[in-house]
Amino acid sequence: MQIYQQSLKDGKHLNAVIALLEQTSRLISTFNNKKSIKTKADPRLNTLKEISSYFATFGSQPGKNSFTKQCLQDLQCCITGTLELIDRILSRGEVVNLGYINSDVVENHFCQVRTLYNGANNNPNYYTYRYIQNSVVITQPKSLPGKRNASTYLSPAKRKLC
Repeated sequence: MQIYQQSLKDGKHLNAVIALLEQTSRLISTFNNKKSIKTKADPRLNTLKEISSYFATFGSQPGKNSFTKQCLQDLQCCITGTLELIDRILSRGEVVNLGYINSDVVENHFCQVRTLYNGANNNPNYYTYRYIQNSVVITQPKSLPGKRNASTYLSPAKRKLC
């Protein structure tokens, strides 16, 4: 994009796009890094904080934004949650590999809540959701099949039919 910008007579209008691409590229490379984070002084933590502050100011800029408020909040929650997770893990004296953090289990759970038990109800009340949670937890097999794109695949537990 920078080379394309240089080829234009007046490429200043691409500055915001290039800044956005730089920040998203930094975010992706940080999450894809499989090198262990061993201390709270790791520079990748500062990188995540910088990216978070960029997206906080990005959402408050006047004019047309290509992201919805919900998307920006999701990005902020992802980064903030990751920083909190890293802080808790490092406080226990363990190390973190960001490249191995995976949310498939959480996504699977909420997919089951939404599709198997919730149907078309987009706004369940507490009692409905409590029942749904219990149903999902009780019906879980001991080992769930992993995703093939995560380089792990567990065969599902065989159940005896009575």
